[in-house]
Amino acid sequence: AELMHGHPAHALTHARMALELAQLCQSTEAQAFPTLLTAQALFDLERDEEALTELAQAAPTWLAHGFNLTATAAHVERAHAHGRRGQTAAARAALAAARALLPAGEPLPDFNRPPGYAQAIVDALQDLPARPCEHGPLMHVRTFGRFEVLIGDRLLYDRDWRGTRSQALLQAIVALGGFKVPFDRLADLFWPDREGDAARNNLKVALWRLRQVMIDAGLPPDVNWLGVMHGQVSIVQGCCDVDALRFAATSPTSPPTQIRAALALHEGEFIAQDHGTPWIAAQRERLLAHRDRLRAALPAA
Repeated sequence: AELMHGHPAHALTHARMALELAQLCQSTEAQAFPTLLTAQALFDLERDEEALTELAQAAPTWLAHGFNLTATAAHVERAHAHGRRGQTAAARAALAAARALLPAGEPLPDFNRPPGYAQAIVDALQDLPARPCEHGPLMHVRTFGRFEVLIGDRLLYDRDWRGTRSQALLQAIVALGGFKVPFDRLADLFWPDREGDAARNNLKVALWRLRQVMIDAGLPPDVNWLGVMHGQVSIVQGCCDVDALRFAATSPTSPPTQIRAALALHEGEFIAQDHGTPWIAAQRERLLAHRDRLRAALPAA
């Protein structure tokens, strides 16, 4: 009520009291709602960084437990915060993430907000230009030979990945074509023994962690290099350059100069250090066959 009546400082006090009691109960469900309220009050107090930290810490738990509506409302709040800071791409990415958690056609929720709050955020962003990567991709993925990811000039080391799941997920997205990869297919690959909703929730958490790895490595948070829309996952190639995707996109009918440039990318096997993952092995064979077609298309010396 305090939040709805424009008293965010009072709302923050009540939300934190509720959160303390929920923690004493050791109830994940009871902690979810006051955590969202805490972040909303912080946003209204223009303490955006604190609010974003609250949501970032809570998001994996919400997604893992299937609290999709709470997570959706959190994405709407992120969109509002990024939008008022002029971070248009990040705001639109947050709205896309919110929609991805809802059934198709269901409106965005106005949790603890006046009616029309979410739609007003959507309307405000519709006429704003998306932030492009004006000077080319900010993230580079090398897959031929040793798998490497660079943010600008910075190479990610094993410690930067915080485990193997995020790296394996990015490799899978690339191996499956990098564009419009079915969400459910990725979920089935990594969690074949889980029920559909549980596997999808696990994938949502994993995608969030993958994005966070890149932000922690220095990628600006408003660069939307990985999109999730209509049940599909895509690498945004204007912001993220992947050698294998550029190579695969080169046609045998391309000019010889383009074919030679593509062949120069194929300096080793696709993710050469991996010899046991079926989808990587299958893509490796496809890329080798494509290499042979490109070679055959070159005019005789």
